[in-house]
Order: sequence, then structure tokens, then C-alpha cells
Amino acid sequence: MRNLHLLFGVFSPLVLFANTTSASNYTTQKPFYFMPGISDETHSVIGDINIGAFVDFRSSNIIGGDTCAELENSLGNMIHAEAIASAVDFVNNNKSLLPNLTLGFIMRDMCSSTKIALAQSLYFLPHTGGVSNGGVIKNSRQKRHNVIAVLSPPYSDNIMIRSIAKLYETAHIPLVDFDSPSELFIKGQHPYFFKIVPSDVKIVDAVLRFIRDMEWSFISVVYTPAPFAGVVDDFLYRANKYGICIASKQRIAHFMPDYGEIISNLLVDNTARVIVAFVSKSEFYQLLQAAADKNATGHFVWHFVDMYRLNGHFEFDVINNTLAAGSFTFTLFMTPGTKHVTTLRERPLINSDNPWLRDIWTDIFQCPINKRFCDEKLKEWDNLVTSRPSNIALTFDLVLTIAHAAHNLLLERCPNARGAQARACITGELLREYLKNVSFEGFSGEIKFDENNQVQRMYFINQIIQENHTLIREDPIGLCETSNCWINTEGISWSHLNREPRIVPWNNASSSILIEVPESVCSRPCLISEYKIEKELHCCWECRRCRKNERISAGNTSCEECPEFEWPDESTGYRNCSPIPLTYPKPSDNLSIILICLAIFVLIITIITFTGYILYHNERVVKAGSRELSFLKLFAIFVGYLTTLLLQTKPTDETCGAIYVMFSMTFTCLHASLLIKTIRIYRIFKSGTQNNRRPRFISPRSQLIIAGFLVSIQERNLIDSKSQAYVASERTLQCSKEVLG
Repeated sequence: MRNLHLLFGVFSPLVLFANTTSASNYTTQKPFYFMPGISDETHSVIGDINIGAFVDFRSSNIIGGDTCAELENSLGNMIHAEAIASAVDFVNNNKSLLPNLTLGFIMRDMCSSTKIALAQSLYFLPHTGGVSNGGVIKNSRQKRHNVIAVLSPPYSDNIMIRSIAKLYETAHIPLVDFDSPSELFIKGQHPYFFKIVPSDVKIVDAVLRFIRDMEWSFISVVYTPAPFAGVVDDFLYRANKYGICIASKQRIAHFMPDYGEIISNLLVDNTARVIVAFVSKSEFYQLLQAAADKNATGHFVWHFVDMYRLNGHFEFDVINNTLAAGSFTFTLFMTPGTKHVTTLRERPLINSDNPWLRDIWTDIFQCPINKRFCDEKLKEWDNLVTSRPSNIALTFDLVLTIAHAAHNLLLERCPNARGAQARACITGELLREYLKNVSFEGFSGEIKFDENNQVQRMYFINQIIQENHTLIREDPIGLCETSNCWINTEGISWSHLNREPRIVPWNNASSSILIEVPESVCSRPCLISEYKIEKELHCCWECRRCRKNERISAGNTSCEECPEFEWPDESTGYRNCSPIPLTYPKPSDNLSIILICLAIFVLIITIITFTGYILYHNERVVKAGSRELSFLKLFAIFVGYLTTLLLQTKPTDETCGAIYVMFSMTFTCLHASLLIKTIRIYRIFKSGTQNNRRPRFISPRSQLIIAGFLVSIQERNLIDSKSQAYVASERTLQCSKEVLG
């Protein structure tokens, strides 16, 4: 019921006006759906089963108006109409397709107007009563064409095609198309709508995949609202999924657009060199000229996306603007072949009963089509047809798609049906099911619908190359399918671009990208020791360094201090903290080598001196110098330099204990022997001045006992303390002393 209310809202003005007009002219047998100013001309060849089609020959009185005006001199529209008729002839001449049946067509003029297209679409609605007469169902008040399916209007906008699709869905009439907006293909939304080329989303994916593979992440978009608004919305939405940011989005105004202002706005973010233009060819040329006027010809990397061209509706004529050199274009992949072009060229135009053909031909070529001196103009027609193979191939495949589905339906459901019986066998519901399962090799490629009633196809990526000052050509440099792109980067020319300073150093760029490739990025990659301060766009940021004791955390967006005794780990990009490596003297260190050499030298001298004392221990000089205490001093010196050697090894509890004992004993023995020797000499000289009596406790044994007593006091302290290895605040392993009790 909701659909019926929607249809009534869209079509009620037409229906009410049609009823009023029909009632007032009942006696003149006017058609039920009649509007003043709407062309009732048709181009038809009636068969056993027929298809409807919209063509566009006349203009409307105003843009989107409701009155048909004069004929438009468009050979492109004429090729579309003649291609439909030629495709029907091709089916009828094919013995294996719809045998014993003839396929016919009825074309109605939409007059370049959405309103008129909606009105004309009513003539293809089915009727439950009346008598079929030459493909037209009539009674006293109604006139409708008896068709099994309809080819959608060319160049249809979103409102037009959505309204017609909803109408035909309610009436169970399949609608087949190749250039409708992608919004119609939300799964299940329009089950009677079929498209023989991929949706706009596939085109958008191809463009975004190419940009991502070229490592461009900061781009701008220029677009014309009609017919690209929906495509641009898809592009902007999906760009984020590919990690691509939009620096600027420029809309071309419908009336008096200022292309110079658009280029100036694009230059504001001058690091966004890649521009994706969803525009027509003429608008693209205007942008290129405006860029040249701003001295920005070699700055931008242009990507030209023309939806009509992508879907094959317009062929990209030889480009006559050398400013386009270096730009990238995208083309629907087509199966090579010319049979469909030959079929159309061999169709005799002189015998055509197309009511618009003769007038348009005369206006364009200034001579009647049936005159012999127009033969040269026929050659121009042949050349024009030859230059548009994609358009013709897709138009042929529209007709063939319906023909194959009807053939399969009749073969399974009504194998012996002929004429009216065959037409009665084909219902909209059945034809839709057979369209969903149709599969054949068409002139444009394989025709096989997916779950969304679309055909999957690949896209060529081309670059416009300038061979000399005037000759321009398009070279394929890549191919994109549903999930992958293959790009021949070595086949891309960058000679047309300016050499500009880079943001990303070459050593940070991917090795798969050639050095000549321009960059289109917002910010340089942060170094491993830096974190990001993100801006509004996720592709733009500032890089800041953390402090030396901080690691990078929270997805490279902040810093965090490492715990005590830990330090940022460079091997993890400063994202983790690791324990600070222990440092201690090693025998291989330069300072340790010097100290070891000096210690060994002193030890050798000490040993030599000690040996001399032993050899000459009875000499008076040795005895006079306190021989026993001298031995104690030499022992202390020897132990002290042994301690120096131990200090150059890794500290352990054992070595620390030994160092502590030896170091303390060294100084205790030295100081004790010096103190006792000094006191002994003092007492001897003092007693000599007072009396000649020998002082007590000056014998060698007494001296050693006193020295031993002093050393024992120090050893008592050693017993009450313990030395151990520990870690200093700088992660230096050294010995410490912990007092017990």
C-alpha cells in the first residue's frame, strides 16, 4: 500500500489531467493518457512479442518542462535509437534465438524532460482488458503498448529512473538499463530493475583503489551535482575506508560557474595534488584551462571520471585539448569486436520508418537522406558509428538480455507457443526470474546478473599521452576488478608534472612506487621516536618528540613515562619500555685495561721488593727500618693492588665480600704499621734524651702484636657488616655494604 500511495503522489497530476482530457474528448477516441504538448510520435516495428524503449529526440519548452519543443540535432541519440532497431533485427535474424517468433519494439520520445518521461512511461503499463491490435491495447478510452519489458530512458536522473522503476515494479514490468544511478541497487529495493554494467560503487572502488595503490592519501574532488551527486556521495563515504582524506570538495555551479575560483580553492591545500573530477568532458576542459590560467598546469594530477563514458553511453572522442596530457581516465572493460558495429552500419537508413530520422538528418547534414548526393554524408554516419563501439555494444546487449530471458522462458514453459500464445505465456513475474538467471556472451562482455541485478565488469585505467604538440592518445596502464587492481607503474608518464619539494622522504616511501611518482599527502610520517597530534582529518597530523625517559603510547598519539630502571626500547619503535642494561667494569674496557696493567706492574714491583727484603733480611739497614712492619706494609700493598684487579670484574656477592675485606685490610695494615713505627721511633728518641734505658714494647714481636691488635679491631667491624652487589639508580651494578643488626 505504501508503494501505491507513492505512485499516486508522483503520477496523480498526469492521471487526473489524462482523465479530464479523455472524458472531454471521448467521442474523438483520444488516448487515455494524453497531455497537450507531449509528442505522441512513436517509432515501432511490431512483432509477436515487443519491448518498449525511451528515446530522446526533442527538447522540452524549459528545462524539465512538460511540453515537447523542436527536434535536437543529436546524432548520438539517433545512434542509440537505430542501435535498438538494429539489435531487434539481429535477434530476428538469429535462428537459435526466439525461433518461429518475431521481436518488435516501440519507442517513445521523452523530450529531455523528467515529467514527460514519466508521462510516456504510462503508455507501457499493462492492461487487463481490451484487444491487442498491432502491439497496442485499446478500448474506447485507453491506449497502451503491449510490451514484455522496457529499456530505461537514456541519461536518466535519479528522480526519473526511481519513479519509473517503482511504477514498473508495481506493474511487474522488467526495466533494463546501463547508466542509472547506483542508489537503485540497494538489495531488494527494485527487484524488477536490471543493469548490464557495474554500479557506481564499483567505479568508485576502482578509482579509490588506484589512488590507494599509488600511495596518495590527501586528494580533492570537483563535481557537477547532476548527474554525479550520488556518485560523489559514494566516493566521499568510501574514501575513508581506503584511508584517503578529502582536502577540498568543489561543486561546479549549474549557471555561470567560476572555474578560476575553483582552482584557487584547490590550491589552498597545495599538497593535495591529486584531483578527482566527476564532470563532463567540456567541464573538464574548462577546469584544465582555468588551471593553466593560474599557472598550475603541472601541479595537479587529474583523474577524469565521466559516468556516461564509464558506462559506455558516450565514447571519449579524440581529445583536442593538449592540457589534458597526463590525466588519468577510467573506461569500462569491453570485449573486443566489431560485429555489432557492422550490423548497425549495414542497416539501410533510407528505408527506416523512424519519424525523427529524416528531419534530424536534414538539419545536421543539410541534405535529404534519400538523395544520392548525400552519399558522402552516409560515410560520415558510418565513421560516427564506428567511433562509438561501446555505446552500440551496450545497447545491443540491452535487447539481447531481454531476448535471451524470453527465449529461455518460452523454451521451458511454452515450447510450442506461437504469436499471441507466446505473448500470453510471458508474464512480468516469470520474465524477471529468467532475467536473474540469464547468462550469455554479449557484445560488451559476459552478461550475468549478481544478487543485486547488476553485471560485474572490470575497468581500464588509462593515461592521456601527448605524442607531439597536437596528437593525443589514451594508453591503458592498469586494470581494476572487484577486489584488486593491476597497475603498470613503469608505463605511467610523469614528465608533464612540476618537480616539487617532497613531504615524505624517499627512504620512507614504498619500494614498489617509482621515484618519479608525485606525492599527494597531508603530513610526513612521524619518526620512530615521535608521536602524532592528529588534526580534524585523520591523514593530517603534527609530529612531536617524547622525552628521553618516555615511551610512545595510545596509538602514537601521546607519551607515557617508563617505570624506574626501565627505558624506551628503540627496537619496538619506542612503544615499549625495557629494563636498562646493567653496567659494570669489564676487563675489556679501555680504563680497565689501563688499571689492570698498572696493578700488575705494581704487583711485580712489590714481589721484587718483597724478595729483596727476604734475601737481605739480616742487613742492618733492613733491621733499622722495622723489618717486620715493612713486611706488613708490603703485604698490604700487594693485597691492595689485587683488590684493583677484582674491581675490574662483574660484581657478585662473593667478589664484593672479598673486595670489601681486602680493601679494608689493605688500609688497616698500612695505617697500623705506619702508626706503630712512628710511635716506636718517637719513644726511642724520647728515652734517649731523658735516660739511656731501653723503652718497653719496641721489639719486633711487640710491634707485630700491637699491629695485630689494631687490625683485629677493624676485622671486628668486618664481622658485623656484610658486603653485597646492588643496582644503583643509573642501573650500574656495584658493591654495597649493608650493616647488620
